Amino acid sequence: MRKSREKGRRLAGNLAFIERQLRSLPPARQEKVLEQILEREAASKRVPASREMRRASGRAERQGTRGRGVRPGLAPGQRRRA
Repeated sequence: MRKSREKGRRLAGNLAFIERQLRSLPPARQEKVLEQILEREAASKRVPASREMRRASGRAERQGTRGRGVRPGLAPGQRRRA
């Protein structure tokens, strides 16, 4: 944030709000509070599923009783090849 301000760049809305709040604190305490805010934000965000997890979920879905081992898009009565 400091570098952006020195270069005359605008901050994103959320960061600009945080910077305004941090200005009221002494410089020594600003870093600690900023780290706490960022850690809290990171902990609250849900991590998207990785490719490996999505693929495993798809396999489990196809192996279940509802999926009957058929891949989406195959014609009725056709089974996937081994």
